[in-house]
Amino acid sequence: MRYPLVEFATALFFAGAAARMGWNWELPSFLVMFAGLFALACIDTEKLVLPLEIVYTTFLLMVALFVLASAIEHDWHHLLVGAVGAAAWYMLFFVLNLASPKILGFGDVRLALVLGLGLGWLGWRYVVLGFFAANLVGAVIGITLIAIGKVRRDQPIPYGVFLALGAGVAIYAGPELLAPFQTFHL
Repeated sequence: MRYPLVEFATALFFAGAAARMGWNWELPSFLVMFAGLFALACIDTEKLVLPLEIVYTTFLLMVALFVLASAIEHDWHHLLVGAVGAAAWYMLFFVLNLASPKILGFGDVRLALVLGLGLGWLGWRYVVLGFFAANLVGAVIGITLIAIGKVRRDQPIPYGVFLALGAGVAIYAGPELLAPFQTFHL
């Protein structure tokens, strides 16, 4: 029963991405991103690990598809912002992992490349929104689970799930959430 539900949920994410973004040359990269993030979230929930094979495969496929989209559209700006977003998230998470490996695993550091690239392609506001949405959702759910006694304060939680949720919030709800800030440019 679990596998048909995973496939159905993936199909819903794909349909939602296509409906939100419309057909364009970057859509295939976002479909790869959603497939990778959903697989990683499921694995992280169950095993508290983000397999590097899935993270790197997702990242490399996204890079290849974004390069293809940039070449076809003759627009390299989105790729540049995505690359800077990937580097920025990676460096931030690397430093956080270096400061406290118990709080942030290295799988999350690797996943930052995927998130920074995908959200960066959409623009700086999406990079910031995805980061804050992930942490807000994680904090609310984590505090709630602690308050109702489902997890202990010292128990690890699957942060990759919240990173994926934050990216989803940024992509699916970003235009509406960011509309009030259109006059500010990052």
